[in-house]
Amino acid sequence: MLCNCSQGKCARCFFQRNEKKLLEEFHWLEQASAGFGCSLCRQFYAGKPMLSAAHGGSWRQNGVQKHASLQPRNLRKHADSQEHQRAADGMAGVAFANASSAPSHEDFRQLIMVLQKHTVGRDGVDKVAGHKKARRMAWCIAEASRDMKRDMWRPGVGADGKPVIFSTTLYQDARAGRLSIRFSAASSAMDTCSGHLYTVNLKDFSTDSVGLMKATMFALRAFCCRRLHPPYLEGNKQVTLPDENLEMRARLLSSVETFCSDAASDEIRAGRMLAGQTSVTDEYLPRLPNLKMVVRDRPHAVRRVLTRGWQPDGYLQEVATEFVAGKGSPVNRIQHSHVFQDFFSANIKALDPGLRAVRTHPHMQDLSYAPHRFESATKPLARIVLFLHAFLATVSQIAWDRKHEEEGKDMARFLLWLDDERLLTLALMADAATETTDLLRMVDYQGHPVDELGANVLGLKHRVRKLFLGAAPLCLRTGFTAHMIKLLGSERVFTVPSARGTTKNVRVGHSGGMSEVVIQRCLSRLAAWILVAESTLDAEFPSFEAMECFSIFTVTGESRDAVHTVSNTSKMSRLQRAFGLPDDYAAVDQLVRFRRMAERAAKEEGLQSAAAWREGLRRATRTWTKPELSALLQVMVRFWATGASTSGVEQSFGKTKTLCEGLQEISHVNDIMEYYGASRASGIGNRERRSDCGITRAQTSSSSRLPSMQGWLQDRKQAVGQATAQAPLPPEPQEAEVMWSQKHTNEIKFLQDLLERS
Repeated sequence: MLCNCSQGKCARCFFQRNEKKLLEEFHWLEQASAGFGCSLCRQFYAGKPMLSAAHGGSWRQNGVQKHASLQPRNLRKHADSQEHQRAADGMAGVAFANASSAPSHEDFRQLIMVLQKHTVGRDGVDKVAGHKKARRMAWCIAEASRDMKRDMWRPGVGADGKPVIFSTTLYQDARAGRLSIRFSAASSAMDTCSGHLYTVNLKDFSTDSVGLMKATMFALRAFCCRRLHPPYLEGNKQVTLPDENLEMRARLLSSVETFCSDAASDEIRAGRMLAGQTSVTDEYLPRLPNLKMVVRDRPHAVRRVLTRGWQPDGYLQEVATEFVAGKGSPVNRIQHSHVFQDFFSANIKALDPGLRAVRTHPHMQDLSYAPHRFESATKPLARIVLFLHAFLATVSQIAWDRKHEEEGKDMARFLLWLDDERLLTLALMADAATETTDLLRMVDYQGHPVDELGANVLGLKHRVRKLFLGAAPLCLRTGFTAHMIKLLGSERVFTVPSARGTTKNVRVGHSGGMSEVVIQRCLSRLAAWILVAESTLDAEFPSFEAMECFSIFTVTGESRDAVHTVSNTSKMSRLQRAFGLPDDYAAVDQLVRFRRMAERAAKEEGLQSAAAWREGLRRATRTWTKPELSALLQVMVRFWATGASTSGVEQSFGKTKTLCEGLQEISHVNDIMEYYGASRASGIGNRERRSDCGITRAQTSSSSRLPSMQGWLQDRKQAVGQATAQAPLPPEPQEAEVMWSQKHTNEIKFLQDLLERS
């Protein structure tokens, strides 16, 4: 075919001049009247309209007419394309995977590894799939996880040979217009399950208690729907809930017996409305017929020991404000200034080795204060005590460096306000806050054993009494208080600039040691704090709550030795009445009978009480003659399912915050909640063995042999534990020993009223 054009760059002319050379390398290149094309793509996609609509393009239709398209580099680009390779394989009779085929097992495995740390981005997952396909695969993974959870409520036979019974606890929290719900469930078949249930967008409901109640019911219904909201499918505009398993929905709703949320009034009221405890109108009829217990989150309750304990005492509140919480406090000034952080870091490095208590990290620059979490004040208090001289040197340096600015004036005022009594009070508060925070961290996870809660609270009461009360308080020998007394045993002088251009000297410490009068005055303030803290614990953890009765199932630690038959009978009866079970004394007999098996399982395998009881009952039911355990099993199922912490919900909010902020589809949020941040395999047999390379550790200086701050806190915890275990329990402080005020009286009265309302 001749070309008579006069163009400088003509595709036909270029092909005529180089036809032999081009066809030797690109045998599939062909010429037609309309232009040039690919013979393989034309033949392969001709009878496949669904594929040809998306692949092949101009090459399939012989529509290539540009001179640049016939250049070897562009011909090679087409030859390497996925569409051309698919056509070449298809024409050669090789099996290929089209767009509708399922991804391989390896693709899913690689996607899961990515999804546990990241979300599906706009570009998809490299070497696995593009965005849309990866999003569909992620939905399949999440839906498979939900299917495994739904199997928890399948009908069957329990370990006692009777129809299986279920118990479920809901944990929920609302944040940023979203209500997220987690659950823990157990059955008489000795199966347990926990995880994310559903997340609801509250814009479709409301944020009051009625809206939260309706959103909770919607979440329970949505969880029972299989294949809900698959992504990127045509016509996927699901308004109603499709494919709802009504039988499973009935089993799930009837199994919900415990509801846990934080102390927000709207969420507590929503839980009580779900149980039918607040109203009898048609709109608020009970939606969960077997919901018996509406409990408040336990970590929030422990946190109130600090928030409510310091407020009645004006002196303690002043110390906390001036050191940490105030707007112009040294902690806040250092926290929000890179210049002041450099001052503090340099002063720590220049600290006299004789004054060092811990080995510091080379990049420590501030006192690690996060005001949105009240318990985070514990770390600034601890760092001030451990790095007291570096802290005071930084405050003095700021006062001189910015003496004509607001920051410098605040620091100068702080140094003039400071004295030995306030520093000793700060150390006592650091000890008290650390003890409370230890309990808070202990209960601040969803799986905390409910049977150990009462013993942990009682342990805190005993430790703080032994630390701060009695003729010889233990805090004077160990912990932050003892370290502060040691530091204040030597005098140190700071020069402070004044507004008039003069200077003043501030003395910290005394060569003769702390005055006994000052020590007793500080301890009397902590004695008042103890009374308020104990009243707060009594109000937040009332002894009459049914949840306290789960302690009869404890088979670990020292508390198991204190269980006796009278206590077993009383607490078992209270649990049976709380969950609407018949008052059967046979449950106590079975409890005593199988306790030894559970204790043995806990000792041999290092299990907590709930897991030890499941293992013990499994061993008991493996015999030919099945023992009778129906009465005990009905209560045990509630023990396995019940929890008292919404920490799992809050942690899932925190983990997925950055991933979910820009998402518009609530279905995508639910998928992320399902698989993001899954914990790695742990336990015996799942960890990699550490190999010893045989390299001798280098000799370190005396300063580097000091413990780290975390090591110092662990040593302190061990020393306090040993000291309190040997010391007798001091009696309740007398009125003359306590620095009391009218605010303390009002706080005690408020807590007593709260306890009566409970």
